[in-house]
Parts: sequence; C-alpha cells; structure tokens
Amino acid sequence: SCPTSVSQSVNRVELFGATTDAVSTSPTVCHHRCVNAASPATQPALDILFETLVPQDSASAVVRRLKVAIALGLLADGDRLPRESDLAAKFGVSNFSLREALGVLRDEGLVQTRVGKNGGSFVQLPPPTEPGWDRLKSRSASALRDFADWRRTLASSSAALASQRATPAEIDHLGELASTMRTVPGAREATRIYCRFYLELAASAQSTRLSRAELQLNETDGW
Repeated sequence: SCPTSVSQSVNRVELFGATTDAVSTSPTVCHHRCVNAASPATQPALDILFETLVPQDSASAVVRRLKVAIALGLLADGDRLPRESDLAAKFGVSNFSLREALGVLRDEGLVQTRVGKNGGSFVQLPPPTEPGWDRLKSRSASALRDFADWRRTLASSSAALASQRATPAEIDHLGELASTMRTVPGAREATRIYCRFYLELAASAQSTRLSRAELQLNETDGW
C-alpha cells in the first residue's frame, strides 16, 4: 500500500507547492543508506523523536525509538547522540535504562561508544539488509487491510494539514523527498525514503498526535 499512499500524499502536497520532510511506515526493516536519506531532519521531526517515552519496559522503548530514527535517517551515520544524562531526561527514563538500551544498540552494531575528549555514543549503520517480507506474508488479509486503512488515514490527514501549516522550508524539503521517491532504486532504498517522507509530512502538519502516531506506526508495524 506504500506506493499508492505516497503518490496520493505527494500529489496533495504538490497541489499547494509543498515540500516538507515526511515519512511512511513500510512493513520492512532496512538499514541501507538511500538517496538523500541522510539529509538533516527537520526540527519538528527531531522534537517528536526525542519526546518523553511512556513504556512498561523503558530500555526496550528507547531501543525501538532509536532504531527507527537510525533506519529512517533522522540520525545519520556518524551522528553523535546527546549525553547520556540529557538523552535519558529527554526520553523520561532512568540513566540505568538508557545505558541498558545503548548496550543493546552497541551489540546490534547501531551505536559505537568512544572514550576520551571527543568521546560519546555515535550512530553506526550496519551492513545493508533485505526487507523483511516474511513478516508481511505472515499477516492475515484482515490485518493487512487494517494496516492499510490506518496508513491512509494518517497520510491523508497529515497531507491536508501540512498543505495549510507547513513552512516554506518544510515544503521544499518534502518536495526533495517526493522527487527522490520517483527515482530511488530498489526495495531497501524505497522503504526508507517512503517512511521518512511520511514522518516528515506528519511533522510538517504541526500536529503532535499525528506525528506521534506516525512514529509509533514505524516502531510497531514498520521497522
């Protein structure tokens, strides 16, 4: 359902001359760097990314959030994460839970910790992986239909609001992502740029609830 939804969203945004950063949730996982995927995330998208978490398992919630951010290119290869105390405060978790999450990400090759004057935790992209079609194939027809319904609802609502509220800079950024989607080669790159487009679209709509829902969709059903 991604290509159709993206096309509808792109068309609606372009009618108003829009170009912002938005993202979709595709039911696959990909850590491959795609065309323009490493472009800087807009501040609204980063604000949602580092929003306070309300999980039962704090460490797992942090892992999911940062994995999505890395997969979508909101955090690029080599980016330095905020200090542990600052990052824990942003997420609303304990320092212990934050360190536990970073340990998991290090084990998975997504974060590298360096010591010394210029030390810290840095994003590290793993080797490219193929999209996880097996998980998609395991879903029932009704589950896939429900997923598509929710995807269309989020995309259309975000596009409608973004056409009214997006700043010129956000509109330009969405246009760049939309152009990339027309030419990006391969499923891995397409998955990433689609998801990035939808998330940035939701952020440009200036709706915290829509942005949060889009990010959560990536965490639970996409990446």
